[in-house]
Amino acid sequence: MCLFATAYRKIAGCPVLVLINRDEFRTRPTALPQLICDHDTRWFGGTDLQAGGTWLGVNQFGLVVGVTNRKKADAPKDPRSRGWLCRDLLQCRTAPEAHTEAQQMLKRYAFDGFNLLLVSADAAIALEAGDEYETTTLSAGVHCIGNGSLNDSSERRLDWTRREIERVVAGPADVGQLVLQAQQATALRCDDEWDSICRLGAHWGTVSSTIIALPDAVDQARYYYAPGPPHNTPFQDYSATVQSLLQR
Repeated sequence: MCLFATAYRKIAGCPVLVLINRDEFRTRPTALPQLICDHDTRWFGGTDLQAGGTWLGVNQFGLVVGVTNRKKADAPKDPRSRGWLCRDLLQCRTAPEAHTEAQQMLKRYAFDGFNLLLVSADAAIALEAGDEYETTTLSAGVHCIGNGSLNDSSERRLDWTRREIERVVAGPADVGQLVLQAQQATALRCDDEWDSICRLGAHWGTVSSTIIALPDAVDQARYYYAPGPPHNTPFQDYSATVQSLLQR
């Protein structure tokens, strides 16, 4: 179960703050975040070396695309990769354009269930494609999604994450401090492994964490990635690369 949270238009001067804890089998091969050129579009993010797609990326237009898996009762026999859906949508300029493209792809290809987040300074959209299809245009605020419904308060992990991010954004709007506190939030644990924001299972659990902040000032953009459980893995700073990407 991956965890995706965004503070959208909640922070003065920083319309986009997102974090994602990726939960996966620890043996699944993954490449560190890198700059990738697909056709005429450049984006930055990690790559799933098993299927070739990505779970999260930000492109040169400031569009963040993230995908999580979702159960689907009538799963197709030979589905197209959800990670490649995420990668393909990173070729779009805006969240509405990516939303339209996602709808066309759902008509063109068979996918297993997924949740998709499209976030930029001008618009943010959640697509839930499990047994039913639902689109939500996100209002300003904190929003969380995992492998179930958007902002499901009955899911303890989501509710805990939302409360932590609300606490983070209630403080001073300094981007550096926001990112540091967001990193601390991704590492939180409790006695129940399933409810922990960071899961430390031996064979399956949180395998990486990413924090992205896209303020109005491009030269203040932040991108941090922990290539392991953020509970005990330091975050690496890729902010300079993302700043350069957004300035082109």
